[in-house]
Amino acid sequence: LSNGIISGLVAITASCDCIVPGWSLLIGAISGIVYMAAAFTLMHWRVDDVVGAWPAHGACGIWGVVAVGLWHDSNGLFITGDGRQLFSQLLALLLITALLLPFAVVLSLLRWFQLLRVDPRHEEEGLDSSFGLHAYERHKTFVERHKVISQLLRESGYSPKQLLSALRRLDSIIARPLSPQAGDFRLEGEVRDILRQMKHDDHDGRASNHFAFLSHYKSNGGEAARILADTIRRLVNEEAVSANEASATSSETCKSTSPNRIGPTLPRGISSRSCRSSQSPSMLWSRLSRNHAEVFDIAASYTPEELVFLDSSSLSDKDTLRDHLLRSSNYVLLLTHNVLERPWVLLE
Repeated sequence: LSNGIISGLVAITASCDCIVPGWSLLIGAISGIVYMAAAFTLMHWRVDDVVGAWPAHGACGIWGVVAVGLWHDSNGLFITGDGRQLFSQLLALLLITALLLPFAVVLSLLRWFQLLRVDPRHEEEGLDSSFGLHAYERHKTFVERHKVISQLLRESGYSPKQLLSALRRLDSIIARPLSPQAGDFRLEGEVRDILRQMKHDDHDGRASNHFAFLSHYKSNGGEAARILADTIRRLVNEEAVSANEASATSSETCKSTSPNRIGPTLPRGISSRSCRSSQSPSMLWSRLSRNHAEVFDIAASYTPEELVFLDSSSLSDKDTLRDHLLRSSNYVLLLTHNVLERPWVLLE
């Protein structure tokens, strides 16, 4: 839009003092077509003109000079039928082009010897770096980080669109608090709450190698990740021990109503009065054991080392990292400062 406005202003410059306002609207409208045609031609010829300077100032300037010979108040071809003004305008264009030919020859020679462009290193760093300046140091850091992320995604078969979609999903996930330096009761309560959000199942139809994949930023979340992993292992182990104790045979058992059928044994803490209640022994056992069943299943499926994958030393091997991630039942991300700027975290 801005280049279109500039094109109209450039085209009317040559004839602004010798045509009526109505014709100026037509000249400006045609200049838009001229600009688009010239811009498309440059793109087709792969000419590097990122701001569209030549289509706006060059092509539309030429059109403006020609328009004087067409709509001049006194001598225009479309006004008086006299073509001498148009001939004069075309001759002026030829003379201007002739004056520019020596410059074109010199610039062509410089281009041939590759003297018009700086070396690739200065193109990356910026020309200000030649003078020891770093005006765009912050921007440079962002660009380098984006290049690393882009290359990492490309090598892993993902697109930036998929990454943005994954980041937007974070808005729909309820974050759970974690206070790694808090007291034992608070920390255990927060970790139990986190465990309740996890699922124990096959991932994409494959057996899971890990119950949870723990992602973090090592510089500011390494200690918290270690505390979380150790607490998860300890709590799961304690729950598994409790489940084993609850399933052990007690001194009192409930007898089946059928003499040929042995009923299930009761967990500790269940009296024989409960056996004589209206609930059958099977119903009581199901109600009391289902609280421990899932944790017991988790503990039985994984070794303590397999329970939580936490490793910051194998990040250079993205294929191994991806395999561990895809074969984990749960993904846990510690949302510490700048964690979403880390390329590996974005890949995960």
